[in-house]
Amino acid sequence: MLNSCTIIPSGLDSRQRCGARYLCLHGWQAEVTLHEEHAQIVRRAVSDPSYVQDIDWSDQTVEVLETAEQAVVSKSSHIAEEVVVGKTGSDHVETIKDTVRRQQVEVERVAASEGGNQA
Repeated sequence: MLNSCTIIPSGLDSRQRCGARYLCLHGWQAEVTLHEEHAQIVRRAVSDPSYVQDIDWSDQTVEVLETAEQAVVSKSSHIAEEVVVGKTGSDHVETIKDTVRRQQVEVERVAASEGGNQA
């Protein structure tokens, strides 16, 4: 008779259960007045011929620049408090239970029949 019983240890599995994270955010807003300058070009018909005689017809370039202000935010850090983060560990004993397979094999000798092969 042969009996066998197999137990396979499952090992250990380490999983993250919970954690601590400290993040402090504060909303901030302010109203600022921004200035913009836009160029305007207007064409008008001239009906007075004496006005045309007084114009300097030499080549000239006239530049009109458009400007716009943008809000700029600068940030700086300010230490307000100290936060200490720690971690403790402990061990504990657990009993694990599971079902195991058991195989049982029975071997019998059978008498040889007449005229048959004998082992």
